[in-house]
Amino acid sequence: MESSLRVNRAALNSKEKTLRATIARLKALQEEMEAKNKDFEIEGAALRAQVQTLQRQLSRSLHEVEELRAKAVAMDKRYKDGFDLWLDSMNDMLAVAPITRAIRVPPRPATA
Repeated sequence: MESSLRVNRAALNSKEKTLRATIARLKALQEEMEAKNKDFEIEGAALRAQVQTLQRQLSRSLHEVEELRAKAVAMDKRYKDGFDLWLDSMNDMLAVAPITRAIRVPPRPATA
């Protein structure tokens, strides 16, 4: 009976060592997972900051494009209006000018 107790005690000690080793490995894995989670959180925060920066840059670029488009439309309108005025003045001159005389052509308006 004493020998069976020793055998059982030895078996229990072996199982206890195995369980302690397993628990130690599980704790190490848990610490590793927590460290990786922190790394992922830090990386995620950095990526979110980059996305926000890119969104702000995109917004500014779109605003600049709209401003340039508006300036181009204004320049086009100014050029067209200037040309239309020049053409009207030419028509007015032709309407009153005698046919036998040479017509002085005013210079075209400068485009800005």
